[in-house]
Amino acid sequence: MKTKLFFSTLFTLIIWNVQAQMGVVALHKVGEVQYFSTSNAFILAYASAVTGDTIYLPGGTFTPPDIRKGIKIFGVGHYPDSTAATNATIINTHLNVGHEADGLHLEGLKIMGNLSFEANAASGISNVVVRRCFMQNITASGSNIHNNNLFSENVIQNISDLSAIQASGFYSNIIENRIHNIFLNIFENNVFIFHASVGYFAINNAQSSVFNNNVFENYGVSDGNANSFSNNLIGGTSALALGTNATSNSNFRIDPADTYLNETNQLFEYTDNFHLTETALSVQGDDGSQVGIYGGIFPYKEGAVPITPHISVKNIANTSNNQGKIEVEIEVHSQNR
Repeated sequence: MKTKLFFSTLFTLIIWNVQAQMGVVALHKVGEVQYFSTSNAFILAYASAVTGDTIYLPGGTFTPPDIRKGIKIFGVGHYPDSTAATNATIINTHLNVGHEADGLHLEGLKIMGNLSFEANAASGISNVVVRRCFMQNITASGSNIHNNNLFSENVIQNISDLSAIQASGFYSNIIENRIHNIFLNIFENNVFIFHASVGYFAINNAQSSVFNNNVFENYGVSDGNANSFSNNLIGGTSALALGTNATSNSNFRIDPADTYLNETNQLFEYTDNFHLTETALSVQGDDGSQVGIYGGIFPYKEGAVPITPHISVKNIANTSNNQGKIEVEIEVHSQNR
């Protein structure tokens, strides 16, 4: 959908621009919408929200509240090319998720810190969805267990401790560094770009977890116990390191240099291209689709664009036309997934 808007007065345009620069945050409640445009707009919107509400964050940088409500929070994305018209939605520090946040949904955010599940929370946190976000780290430890959570199509630089997140699923994520303390979880169609080796594994201390249809850059996969590995594409020719009591079925080996169209330095970059080469595409996952992030039940969406309508073009004329009007061109695309 492409829309051109004309404003009769310069005043209206000035107000619109000031709001955009300030970062207008919208809170959608049942029957009403509230707007917040101060420097702590996200915090104010959260304070007014109740479980079931939705907060929309525009491009810009935001300081977050601690999240203890089951709300939905949508940003505009984090890839530079996909957010050229809006800028990325950046959370400028750790995002802490506490008890009573069951049903939380995060999408389209760039979290410059930890996504942290409250340690020793009063109760476990369940049914959290984290989708199409960038995170520097995920950490979840403590005595209460957080079950039935979903992480899909994210860029995750590090997972320092996942011991308190169990019976949860990780699908079609780009994972940069080693991940630690994995218990009773499912990892499907992820790419692990860390160049592991025996003694320095991509997965450190995994127990009773399932790894299907993933791509591992090298042979040092895991030092855990009682894990299942099926239809994974694993780089190198050295003997596999899958831990003790592992179940291995239809795992395939490949030269790491012949895996992706463009990924070279073990660090995530927005110029990386994780589409598989023709050689790698010859390997199928256990569901018949390709291995890696573009197969499976949650195939990676190009640019990690969130499901909300996406502004791809925003042009504002510097001067009025001969009718005294300012022309604003905004191109918005609806999203089917």
